[in-house]
Amino acid sequence: MGNCDFSFSILKYLFNYNYNISVVVISSNNNTKNYSIIKNFALSNNINILEFCNILDLNFIKKLKSYNFDIQVIVSFKFVPKIIFDIPSLGALNLHISLLPYYSGAAPINWSIIYGEYITGITAFFLEESIDNGPIVFQKKDFIYYFDTLLTLRNRLISNSKNLILKTINSIIIGKYFLKKQNFYNNYMKYSPKIFKKNCQINWNKKSNYIYNFVRGLSPHPCSWTKLNDKFFKIISLEVIKSFNLNPGQIHTDGYSYLLIGTKDHPVSIKLLQPSNKNPLDIKSFFNGNII
Repeated sequence: MGNCDFSFSILKYLFNYNYNISVVVISSNNNTKNYSIIKNFALSNNINILEFCNILDLNFIKKLKSYNFDIQVIVSFKFVPKIIFDIPSLGALNLHISLLPYYSGAAPINWSIIYGEYITGITAFFLEESIDNGPIVFQKKDFIYYFDTLLTLRNRLISNSKNLILKTINSIIIGKYFLKKQNFYNNYMKYSPKIFKKNCQINWNKKSNYIYNFVRGLSPHPCSWTKLNDKFFKIISLEVIKSFNLNPGQIHTDGYSYLLIGTKDHPVSIKLLQPSNKNPLDIKSFFNGNII
């Protein structure tokens, strides 16, 4: 069950390992590119497809039960009710890109980078009614490097998740695994809510290291943004400069080779930015058509 590139990656991996995939479940309300990739892969490999508009539709549930599968693998799926995840005889597995219970929610990779974490990972757990709250089967840790962006970290974690799901399914099949209950104590500021465009504006009154992490955690999508000359620009990458100080939001530039913006402590140097409805530009290319 899934509708994104992460879902597709796991589907393809399990298929290539010759697991008998009874059915692929996708939401017909999702018309994204990844939805089409998953659907086309299933069609080209003779895998049953079950689409739904309402996951609680009784005809959909009856049809799903008819496939008589043993394990349900859920990857980046918004909501799975109890009546669905109770169907498989060996349980419903969910993959989450964080070390639960830390960073439960919709955007764990983004917030892990934004808050300056050094460790993250993947969690395979059994689904329960509370979101991201089921018992953990296995976890795999990974580092967050100073140069990581949302894209690089996400790609690495998706790659690492393949072996984790294989290990988890095989352990469940032979019945050799131990469940770990999630501990929600001391879980301060570890929830990762969905990110909206309005929340991606850079606050130049923050410290430079926070802004650096903020930009990385949103790059390349949805991307942090700011206003220059009353125009919106996405900020794709920058670096911290500690040689001198500027006031928060103050701009210092030679109009040709660099663009510095002040923060609460050290200024940052803009390296890659994107005007509205245009391609990303390095700073020299940007100054070819813009004056600050």
